[in-house]
Amino acid sequence: MNMTIGVGTAPATVAGNAVFANAEVLAGVVLFELFFPGVPTFYGSCATTMELHSGGVTAGGPEDFLLQATGCQMARFYGLPSNIGTFATGAKWYDWHAGVDNAISGAVSQFAGADMMCGAGLLNGARIFSFEQLLMDCEIYDILRAVTQGFKVNEETLALAAIEAAGPRSHFMTSPHTRAHMREVWQPSVIDRSPWDEWVRRGRPTADDRAKHKAKQLLATYQPEPLPCADRLREIILAYKRQSAEHC
Repeated sequence: MNMTIGVGTAPATVAGNAVFANAEVLAGVVLFELFFPGVPTFYGSCATTMELHSGGVTAGGPEDFLLQATGCQMARFYGLPSNIGTFATGAKWYDWHAGVDNAISGAVSQFAGADMMCGAGLLNGARIFSFEQLLMDCEIYDILRAVTQGFKVNEETLALAAIEAAGPRSHFMTSPHTRAHMREVWQPSVIDRSPWDEWVRRGRPTADDRAKHKAKQLLATYQPEPLPCADRLREIILAYKRQSAEHC
């Protein structure tokens, strides 16, 4: 995974930065293959640009988004799966700034064909990890995934029979076709679509509030699936500890 920084550790132009980043990735791939011929690997790029007023990184901006797309396309050119630096907004808080950065960043990676995306939950240019931001980024990703999957067009989804049955003076709320497909409509977990009056009665909760509440719930109740090889891993760790104790 590279992280070239235009203006600093790479040329200032997007094209020059992309060339430099590509060379770094290929150098890493070549080293892998020299030491372990045939080993599976991926094209990992987190290329970015310097923030000119501070010397930090932009962590969001048109240059970064173009570099994301370039990384995806170069990976496809070499026939490698791509792992692209996505999300990881430069915002200090999970706010409008973070939403703008990560919505555009996620869209670029998704539409450019990224196989893997890293950076969810990160703020301030990857200096801060936030559970709330992680949940918001998951919501962004889930929307984008639904969009990039497109929709089926066939006799059933075109619903011509349902339209004819409803006629010009009816609706589709009680249609058998609606009952068959209504649960396919995407539903949010952080975004609030409730009516205004209900939202006011609940104290006008923000997306921040919803994300914080859900994060606390998950942290309190989540039970991870055990690894299928957990017992073997414990054996290896115990054997290493015994060996280390003998040498001490």
